[in-house]
Amino acid sequence: MKTFISILLFGLLGFLGCSGSNDGTSAVTGEASPVTPFGIIDILDPSYQWTPVPGASKYHLLVQEAIEDSTTQDSTETYIIDEWYTAEEAGCASEEVLCTVHPGIVTIGENTWKVQACASQECGLWSEPLNYDVSPTPVSTETRFTFNGDGTVTDNNTRLMWAIDVGAIGITTWARAIRFCNDLVLPASGYSDWRLPTLYEIFPLFEALSLHTEPIYYWTSTEQWGPEVPSMVWCVYTDGHYTTYVKMMDEYYAHVMPVREVYH
Repeated sequence: MKTFISILLFGLLGFLGCSGSNDGTSAVTGEASPVTPFGIIDILDPSYQWTPVPGASKYHLLVQEAIEDSTTQDSTETYIIDEWYTAEEAGCASEEVLCTVHPGIVTIGENTWKVQACASQECGLWSEPLNYDVSPTPVSTETRFTFNGDGTVTDNNTRLMWAIDVGAIGITTWARAIRFCNDLVLPASGYSDWRLPTLYEIFPLFEALSLHTEPIYYWTSTEQWGPEVPSMVWCVYTDGHYTTYVKMMDEYYAHVMPVREVYH
């Protein structure tokens, strides 16, 4: 069954006491965070999703393809997609869901994309770029994930290794989750370069692989940008059938799933 994904944000008096408000008067000073596509995908004309920025009225999406010049052997960048979308067109005017657009433009090979949030004529910073590689051959779950037998699993699409068995850490605050990941050493694997995942890293993991059959929250390191939402980060919620993202202040509690890059 294909995973169904929805996004929710809660205010100060809402679920888990999350805070933050936007009266529509603040300038856009933050940057959006790209979420999908990321890693190896088999969709030629993917949809693009990113976190909303409070106060933003429009977004600029830029997708580039690396093309090697056969004469100079230099790598040049060519724009595949250079489009503007209003917050309404991206479906995130309420700032309670991820912005989602489907340009319907085919991309092949390796691509890089980024997004910029604007309010009227004022724009914030460009996001950090996110890379994806279009492969025409679908990758099954059995082929995509390698269970290493040491409490870790490797996602062969994103080249990320996840610590799925981290002992008795349980639920913890965001600040403690950061420290826990940085200090983590798994005796069975020997790796010590763990960290808290970003939203774009953990999103495809839960989309492709159901790890639990009960509702569980997981921290990410992706902050919610904007002058009206200090100390807010995105948190993943999954029950094995769908995934929901919420903003939470770091004094609340959630689970931890450390991640590290695979370098070979």
